Amino acid sequence: GGSYIYLTDDLEEDRADAYSELNLIGVYALDNHWSLGAGTRYDFDDGRTATASVGVAYQNECVRMNFRVQREYATSASVEPTTNVGFTVALHGFSVQAGGQTHSRACRG
Repeated sequence: GGSYIYLTDDLEEDRADAYSELNLIGVYALDNHWSLGAGTRYDFDDGRTATASVGVAYQNECVRMNFRVQREYATSASVEPTTNVGFTVALHGFSVQAGGQTHSRACRG
């Protein structure tokens, strides 16, 4: 998926210049359990990539695990680029909303 944002200059919102960016996100299912994902955000005003991320996820009827690396590139306010690494584990059956289930089996302990 993706989105494009364009905001005109608006001094009432403390935005002296127009702003535009493009966000792209993609996920590729390797099989019933594994998937790969990637995303990027491009800042047209600065003429550069602002963020980029890649990740891998595993999901079955009991658990979802996600590993992601995201790189935020330097801006005029931030001299050094940053890299964030994340790992999440979600146990199915313990949350209010489980999201899009793709398997009909149930996790039994």
